[in-house]
Amino acid sequence: ARVEMPAERGQLLALAPEEEGGLCINNTNQRSDCSPEHEERMMVGMFSPLLLSRIRQALEKGKQAIVFQNRRGYAPMVECKHCGWTPRCNHCDVSLTLHRTAGLLSCHYCGAAYSIPEVCPACGCKELRPKGSGTERIEDALHEAFPDARIARMDLDTTRTRFRPWHAISSTNQWR
Repeated sequence: ARVEMPAERGQLLALAPEEEGGLCINNTNQRSDCSPEHEERMMVGMFSPLLLSRIRQALEKGKQAIVFQNRRGYAPMVECKHCGWTPRCNHCDVSLTLHRTAGLLSCHYCGAAYSIPEVCPACGCKELRPKGSGTERIEDALHEAFPDARIARMDLDTTRTRFRPWHAISSTNQWR
């Protein structure tokens, strides 16, 4: 199915599924397997050199780039560096997602929210580290990689109302 989203000035953002299960935006999407870059330690933070190069090329031409990530929050889980303890929801028994901007751990199943522990309750270690990448973490990494670019994160945490996603998309057009 094709999804069409209205934007300002008669533009249209078209999202259509690709045969491999990816999304195509105006036929500019290129999926890349980062396994070789991981193995050869060529990654720049969480991004492949190819992805950074393509984003840089788009920005230098005055165009936009959209990076998709299907995980809200900063990281899908937090883990103790010493013993491997991971905070879990008291109601659902699933790992809690770190939302650094809000300063809390959240269950994405039932909505329960918890404060971030300062020390591991299992071993007392003070080094609790985020594991994985969510939209907040990717936004931070993009700000670091492209400090002069205007970057907008669009997820459920930043677009609570029905029309705010269109505002985020159209406002980036004004940044060019």
